[in-house]
Amino acid sequence: MRATMTAATIIGVLCATPAFAADIQGGNLTITIAENGAITGCSTSADAGLVDGMAVYLNDGVGKSVVTLRPAGLRQEGDESTVTYGCALPLTVSARFRPVGHGLEVTLALANQGEQQQLLEAGIDLHIARTDGLSVYDGRSVAETPSEPFGEDDFLGRLQLCAAYNDTAGVGMGLAPTELRSWFHHLYTPGNTGGLLRTVTRLVLDAGQSDAVTFFLAAHPGEYGFYETLDAYYNTYPTWFVADPEVDPRASGGGAQYRGYHGRGPFAAENCRRLFGSWDWCYAPFRRTGDIYGRQEFWDYEPVRAMSGERAQSFEDFHRWRKDYFARSKQYGVAFMFYVPAQTWCEERLATDHYADALIEDPDERTLFTTPWVTGHDNERRVFPYKTSFGEQSLLDMRQVAEELDLVGFAFDTAEGRAKYRGPALPRLEGRAWDENGPYCRENIAVARLAQFVHTLHDSRGYKLAVVANPNPRGAYTSLLYVDSAMMEGEPWKVGRDYALMPRLMAGHKTLVWWEGYELDSFIRTERADPRQVRMLLRGLADFALYQSLRLGYIPPPNFTQGVTRLVEWLPAITDCVQTGWEPIPACRVPEPWWVTRYGNGLETRLAIAHETLDTHSGQASVQNARFAEGAVLFSHYDGRALSNRLQGGETVLDITAPNRTPLLYQAQAEILTQGTVQEAIVSHTGGVCGASTELALVGNGEARLRLRVPRDMRLISVSLDGRPVEQCDLDAATATAALSGRHTLLATFTSAVFAGQDADVLDFPFIEGNQPKCAISVRPGCTETERRCADWLSTYFRYWYTMEVSADDAPIIPVREGQPAAGPAVVITLADHEGHNVRVDGDILTVMAADAKTLDAVFGKLLRALDRRYFTPMQCFFNNSGIKGQALTWDEKP
Repeated sequence: MRATMTAATIIGVLCATPAFAADIQGGNLTITIAENGAITGCSTSADAGLVDGMAVYLNDGVGKSVVTLRPAGLRQEGDESTVTYGCALPLTVSARFRPVGHGLEVTLALANQGEQQQLLEAGIDLHIARTDGLSVYDGRSVAETPSEPFGEDDFLGRLQLCAAYNDTAGVGMGLAPTELRSWFHHLYTPGNTGGLLRTVTRLVLDAGQSDAVTFFLAAHPGEYGFYETLDAYYNTYPTWFVADPEVDPRASGGGAQYRGYHGRGPFAAENCRRLFGSWDWCYAPFRRTGDIYGRQEFWDYEPVRAMSGERAQSFEDFHRWRKDYFARSKQYGVAFMFYVPAQTWCEERLATDHYADALIEDPDERTLFTTPWVTGHDNERRVFPYKTSFGEQSLLDMRQVAEELDLVGFAFDTAEGRAKYRGPALPRLEGRAWDENGPYCRENIAVARLAQFVHTLHDSRGYKLAVVANPNPRGAYTSLLYVDSAMMEGEPWKVGRDYALMPRLMAGHKTLVWWEGYELDSFIRTERADPRQVRMLLRGLADFALYQSLRLGYIPPPNFTQGVTRLVEWLPAITDCVQTGWEPIPACRVPEPWWVTRYGNGLETRLAIAHETLDTHSGQASVQNARFAEGAVLFSHYDGRALSNRLQGGETVLDITAPNRTPLLYQAQAEILTQGTVQEAIVSHTGGVCGASTELALVGNGEARLRLRVPRDMRLISVSLDGRPVEQCDLDAATATAALSGRHTLLATFTSAVFAGQDADVLDFPFIEGNQPKCAISVRPGCTETERRCADWLSTYFRYWYTMEVSADDAPIIPVREGQPAAGPAVVITLADHEGHNVRVDGDILTVMAADAKTLDAVFGKLLRALDRRYFTPMQCFFNNSGIKGQALTWDEKP
């Protein structure tokens, strides 16, 4: 007798009982288990012959031999099935099978019943029966039809997932993201009758100790190779691949690249905002590495190099300076992230004298910096910041500095978690592994636990503290799982075109940003080059940065964008794509030499399509709607320009043409939910400040039901077909049903929930005329800090724009006054209870209002973004010997 078990269907008894044979189905994968617990089959629905067997693997690291596991029974409880095993070692072993998301979880539970420590290697084997056209992914590289064992024996810079696939189907497996481990390995071994794909991790069990490790298995289509495994993984565990929703959303924006933290002058805040720098990397705001709070008992010491600047101040003066410095983050609207070297480095004498139990000795990794690094005046020693004396001190220091400075988050440098710890705290640590030198716990365990701790802290506004990391592409798989966003400390061309790919695969949908700058001197000697050559080089590098940003999902930072017209123009779209979320499956077929990257799903979908050749190319993009949407998705150009869509066989077909260095970006605008009713559509979108509209020129027949994308901060107010209202329309759900017979024009209109009136009311408001102010800005007497800051910023906004675009000598200054506005045009910024829109123009008064400070900040930010439509500036570049320093780099100069 056999029962079929899925996540949606439970067949069996409610209490745990001995079971009959079971087919356990998770997604497209089915595992068959006999009554005695023997696994008798494994198959995928896409290709039943791809895999035909699955087994639990266990190896004895002490005896250096494979442990034979004897099935001892099968028990079922709900949709879970548990197999127990007997073996020659003093262990209890079981495997629990559970459908989850797009696959299955297999949890191996092991308990040491003996008196000796057990060093174990545990994992899953899949037997690949069909190897024709097989490709194997080992977490880093792909081997096509491997005839030799394949799998790099390197934990670092490697995904916790492996996969085997052909053109039709594939299987993937690896550690669940909940697993925090010091080691894993993937290996494919070809054989006479197929091949064996294995994923394993190592465990250390002391006498009486138990542990459980969960693996994820999935079957999927084969078209996109190992990216299919990633897609199933991300969709099964979605919260691991986005920022914590309770942290400040600025942590998912672009980095300000010190323009906030080291910002000077009245334009620092506007500089950051224009360049989409919403958080900043506040480098080493402490006197002594490892003493991040700055405690009196550790204050006076003899550094190995001369101390200078703020760090040379007295204890009292330093703490006063730092508190004042971090308070500027509120003025700048930038989230200051307090830098720590992931608490894995400490000033050498502080480490040896006070935290000896935390010292890391690892001959394969650097453990001592004797050259200037964190503070410049310290030598830094590598330490383990978890369940050690230094770990406990780190928790105290991080909590105290967060409270004193009202931090938004921490910046974790060196977050890759590479080194192995074997010190006295080792027996207390989870996630241990072992090698030829015995047990160890890798640094990644400690860094992850610290990031988890940061998320338990809150700022004064109620947000959880965020973690922005700087991991290395050759770091541990956990280095991006536990953080909210990350930087890639390098240029888009560093090492190779795909050097930045591994952080993206590890991060999933999270925001990533480039760091550094163009580093022009690594290409040419700029001091000897002709300025024209420098400009041509800059344009080429900027174009490549644009391509890489769209392809891999990275936001370019200010050192790339400031004064570079094309990148500043693209920056809002790139940021929008990255924050929407990079997707591993493009779900869009394009011919060579094109590539395509998808962001988002359903009506949030954006498609970036480009080629990297010197010629103009044309072709077709076929969008596989079923992979990411309920219906057939219709697209316009991202800027709203009209785009022709043809619906064929469930796909949306787009004609694509682009010259070199010209990427295409498309935005989903509507979704046809009734198959076969629409054959063609020309889609355009007009996006405004106070309202928007989407037009669909449709060709079709029958009752077409469609869903419309509602722009952010707007609501649907009407849908018409050929000028007549559509009766079957749900404005709240943004759906409509229209009777089609040939050619029709459907028009959807939207109104803003933030801005009242017409666009011209806001964009043509008389703020300035020439170099003279034409209005005043009014705030309430005794207004709040937020109201005053917004008022001052609005005045600075126009002075900044005029300075960048016209002249720095006589920029207009709009006065800010307390009290009721005088006669004439005025902007009123106020906190007040109200109903309806937040920004409105009545006569010659523009009012910006909100009920609380957090909302006022958000509304004011939206007002400035709206004004950018009219008062755009690419700012001024700073490149030496370019001939345009203090101007903007444009693309109108011929080669």
